[in-house]
Amino acid sequence: LGTVFIIIVNSEPNWLIVLFNRMSSFSEQHPFAFVHLIFIGLTVFYAVLSVVYFLVSRYIIKNRLNLE
Repeated sequence: LGTVFIIIVNSEPNWLIVLFNRMSSFSEQHPFAFVHLIFIGLTVFYAVLSVVYFLVSRYIIKNRLNLE
């Protein structure tokens, strides 16, 4: 995932500069809302990542692990 992110960022760096400028102006105008949005985004990201890890682990235990 990190490699894919780096490839996307390096392919067109101008959108990243625009994004950082918008985030900077929003964080200066609404600092508490910015912090809350960051925490909400990270919570959603880690919840999705946890579900993916759970499903992969369940698949491996159910179908690939021979306990007999």
